[in-house]
Amino acid sequence: MKLSFPLLFFSWFFCALFFSPGTGTAQPTTPVPTIIKKLLLTNKSIHQFNVIDLSGLAFNSNKTHPDNNKYLIKTNEGLFLGLEGTGILYKVIFQGDTLAYDRIDLTIFAGTSFNSANFSYKNSIYSFGGYGFWKTTGALRIFNPTSKEWEVVPTTEEKPNSFSRQSAGRIWDSLQLASRSESLDGPTFFGASFWLNVKQGELYTIGQRVSNHTIKNPESFDPSVEVLDLAKGTWRKLGILNRYGWEYYSALPQGLFIKESFKVSYIADYKNNVILYPDAYLEKEISRLNRGTKIDLIFSIDSTIYFGNIRNNIIDSFVVSSQHLLSKKERIYTPVDELIATKKSRKKVIIGSALAALVLFISTLIFFRIRRKKDSETFFQQAKKINPAAQPVFTAVEKSLIQLLREKSLKGDTATVEDLNKILGVSAKAESIKRKVRSEIIQSINLKWGLLKQTNEKIIVTIRSLDDKRNREYYIKNVVDGTIIEINDSK
Repeated sequence: MKLSFPLLFFSWFFCALFFSPGTGTAQPTTPVPTIIKKLLLTNKSIHQFNVIDLSGLAFNSNKTHPDNNKYLIKTNEGLFLGLEGTGILYKVIFQGDTLAYDRIDLTIFAGTSFNSANFSYKNSIYSFGGYGFWKTTGALRIFNPTSKEWEVVPTTEEKPNSFSRQSAGRIWDSLQLASRSESLDGPTFFGASFWLNVKQGELYTIGQRVSNHTIKNPESFDPSVEVLDLAKGTWRKLGILNRYGWEYYSALPQGLFIKESFKVSYIADYKNNVILYPDAYLEKEISRLNRGTKIDLIFSIDSTIYFGNIRNNIIDSFVVSSQHLLSKKERIYTPVDELIATKKSRKKVIIGSALAALVLFISTLIFFRIRRKKDSETFFQQAKKINPAAQPVFTAVEKSLIQLLREKSLKGDTATVEDLNKILGVSAKAESIKRKVRSEIIQSINLKWGLLKQTNEKIIVTIRSLDDKRNREYYIKNVVDGTIIEINDSK
């Protein structure tokens, strides 16, 4: 049966509509923001971007992850746009005055590598760290253009980390990095930053932000500066940050340009561990960053830093020349060897202090023992000074006190301070008077007893109360009566 032309036409139309092969190229969008056009037209690789916000970029090529943050990569092969947390990667195509996005990966997983460090090295696209599946990872990944998949690059250690897109809290005391902060935009986020030393093939991680929501207290920030040798896959810790935080940053050959606040900017040269400050001329150039317009994207080509706003189609730049950088010999971090030396020094100080305290304690103990022995030896000599020729006579009050202590001692008991105050008739007196009278009477009795018995031993002994160490109790070793008759201990 022959089909009429209209029927053939509509059959072909519907077949083409439903069964024609798909293409990875998304629909073009226009216009092209000037700052993006600058990236597309340059023939140089841009190894590292500070992508703050690409939501102003017309991009409708992915319906599955429409809200995922985007990042940029620039190699000799062109400009690439990735979706965080997915592994999805597009090549940005410049068609006349429009943009299109051609997906180049075959990634089928999602939910990992949010806030990762994305960079290019030797014309390859890398991704390091990031958060996914409840914890931060320390994996180094490389995109394989042949298999169109991401592959893990083995390293000697896994260093979990996630990196900030927005401004980071400013912190001035490296010993309190986790507690003292000043936020620039909303809640402080202690995200790490990174710098790629292209010449030596080294990835510097500045700070270490770790999240692990499979454990309690999942958030931590380590103020360490570490470096990964990309060729060898080896990690090395350089030291601990002395200052940290930024409003904006951009990678330069000399180090990381950091706009720390409205007034403070510098170059952090991590390779040589020095902070380089701009002179007056460069400060004026950098002040363009303070124009008040929100910055979406910052990157550098050689020593020129470009920045701009996508929605408002703004682009600006300034050159960071070495002749306009000043060194105050200020270090960005304290090296590991100094930290170890300081730790050893502190340990020595602690051990030395402990030994000194021990020596002082032993010396004090020996001193008081010698002094006690000396006092015991001179006690009899002091007793003789009362009246060497005559027999000592106890007063009525002294006899009463001796009798009280005698009776209690025979029962194996002791007399309290209150007992002594009552027998001495000073219960109503002031505490200072009570103490003075007790001391004088007891000293007199002991001196007379020593003279009478020709002994160095005291008859009245004072001990601390078992119930209250602040109070004292009294007892008598040799029990006597009013006529000074000695009572044997056995009685």
